[in-house]
Amino acid sequence: MSKKKNWAKTWVNQGALGREFGLSAVMIGRKLEEAGLREDRQPTQAAFDGGLAHAAPLANGVPNFRWHKQKTIAALEEAGLTRRPADEVQAAGLDAEARETAKEILRLEDSDDGMDQKMAYLLWGEVPERLRDRVDAQIQQGRR
Repeated sequence: MSKKKNWAKTWVNQGALGREFGLSAVMIGRKLEEAGLREDRQPTQAAFDGGLAHAAPLANGVPNFRWHKQKTIAALEEAGLTRRPADEVQAAGLDAEARETAKEILRLEDSDDGMDQKMAYLLWGEVPERLRDRVDAQIQQGRR
């Protein structure tokens, strides 16, 4: 596994953490605050010192933080949160990926630019088989 992929699986955003517990990114942020790991929309010094948080500013300089997946999950479980079963977490991840893919396909389809419409067709062709039914359902829902 490449270093970049390994880093991305180790250091996750709040949305990915939230999926582990069946919570939104906002709600997991509140749980991180309750656990003393986050304050004023950023990790506490204790979270940084404990290796739970990492500053990863975006290219445009916007502050962005990543959480060490395993360490942060352990800290949240210690604080009383219950993790979802692995199959539910996987399904939630697939649903999120399908939602984003469908949103992009719909955006491209709705464009007046013929190249964008062609890109929508090509993007649909690249959707992995494991996501096709989910993406199709999201597209149908988005067209209503």
